[in-house]
Amino acid sequence: MSFKVYVINEAESLKKDDVRAAVKAIALQVKEHFNPAWGINARVLNAPKDLSKISADGLVFLRDSPPKGADYAGYHDRDTKSGISLGYSFTKISEDLDENWSVTLSHEILELLGNRHVNYYALGPHPTQKRIVMHWLEMCDAVQSQSYEIGKDGVLVSDFLTPLYFTPETEVSKGNHFLSGKLASFGCARGGYLGFWDPKTGKDQNYFADKKAEKRYSIKKKSGLFRRRARLSEILKGF
Repeated sequence: MSFKVYVINEAESLKKDDVRAAVKAIALQVKEHFNPAWGINARVLNAPKDLSKISADGLVFLRDSPPKGADYAGYHDRDTKSGISLGYSFTKISEDLDENWSVTLSHEILELLGNRHVNYYALGPHPTQKRIVMHWLEMCDAVQSQSYEIGKDGVLVSDFLTPLYFTPETEVSKGNHFLSGKLASFGCARGGYLGFWDPKTGKDQNYFADKKAEKRYSIKKKSGLFRRRARLSEILKGF
């Protein structure tokens, strides 16, 4: 099965040709890097002008600024009425992060593909205590400050985790994120963070690798559009 994700460009600050080149590069990243690691076959496409004629599994909106009162630089959620996964990426927040907008867009698309309905978790160790918690299955957060170039235009895209990252023991023979294997399972690279649901407190929590990660998170949070409707803490309210 192949997923189809369209990028809808609504960012006035970006040239259309640059957006088309970035989307093409991210499509190459998904095909040549992400799919071999995760077995998630997907097409990433620039949306046509007439959206009524497309059939999509996901839509990612590229905009300059989030609406007032939003939360996070990019976020992915699900349109519960149509079943289509939705994502947003904002150039203004990328600028505040000192991050290329194409990296934020790549981050958002990879995480949408890896956890389309924002309801996957992986059991793993608490980052500071000796007990098990439920880590968010997010593909880029732990390595969010790392990026690399891809394609003939040298477009910057986000580093991402591989399935070996979400294993009880660190795999020393194989990499657990694309750029390097030097990261412990359920660990954080510099500038990265991880989120988890704690059964003891019944709440979602975050762990930051360093002050840089905490600062990046603070900047992202200002956008206010990040929602995790399907997190376990909300699912349990129905039981």
